[in-house]
Amino acid sequence: LDADGNDPVAVTDTNNVGGGVTGTVDITDTSVPGDTLDVVVIDNDLNTDPLVAETIVVTVVNDVTGESEDITLTETGPDTGEFAGTVDTTFGTVAGTDNDGTINTQSGDTVTVTYDDVLDADGNDPVAVTDTNNVGGGVTGTVDITDTSVPGDTLDVVVIDNDLNTDPLVAETIVVTVVNDVTGESEDIILTETGPNTGEFAGTVDTTFGTVAGTDNDGTFNTQSGDTVTVSYDDALDADGNDPVAVTDTNNVGGGVTGTVDITDTSVPGDTLDVVVIDNDLNTDPLVAETIVVTVVND
Repeated sequence: LDADGNDPVAVTDTNNVGGGVTGTVDITDTSVPGDTLDVVVIDNDLNTDPLVAETIVVTVVNDVTGESEDITLTETGPDTGEFAGTVDTTFGTVAGTDNDGTINTQSGDTVTVTYDDVLDADGNDPVAVTDTNNVGGGVTGTVDITDTSVPGDTLDVVVIDNDLNTDPLVAETIVVTVVNDVTGESEDIILTETGPNTGEFAGTVDTTFGTVAGTDNDGTFNTQSGDTVTVSYDDALDADGNDPVAVTDTNNVGGGVTGTVDITDTSVPGDTLDVVVIDNDLNTDPLVAETIVVTVVND
């Protein structure tokens, strides 16, 4: 019965069912321990106040150790629906403390962020969405110095560490420190990459005979038999993603043979004088009878 007293056709009204925005979450794809990981959630359903940059909380977990961090993401501006934040990492082989702001990681770990989107584009409450960071390491660097020397030798120094090859188009340089462990004399020497993109860095340092320390960083080491000369290289990132203790290698300084010379003790004019030098340092070719020259003077 309508206002006219009629029995009209049935009246209707319709509800249109919509959904929300299907949220996404992203974390830095790869890292090494010590990196800061960027985390971003995009979901305009969370933008409840277009005049305010709002915040949400997501959980980041080291899937290997189980360590967990709840981190606050802040909307990148009023009415953007994009929320961003970071979490720091540090090298560690076991779980650190939950929610202390830093996650322990090592090469081989994975770090996963989870965001629970409560309303997707279909109007559903979907399963939580995730994204994962893969933790890698570097190259474990090595250092080498000539194993043995005598004063006057030039010592070869080589570092191999592809982490230092930051520009594949350029032969780069690094600096290492070489120390005479007995006298304390120190030389900082420049090593140059053997070519673009090799990761091998080589250089030399000269030595001269000296019983006490020479001047630091003058390009030449004073050495004598019995000294040791050590090179140190501080590898900042090894294969595990750790910052290990500095690696070293040592040169052992030796001496030669103290030579002797002998001439016939007495003679009369007309005699032939025998002259003999004994010094195995002069025996440079064990397959050949070699020669040397000495000077004899009538005083």
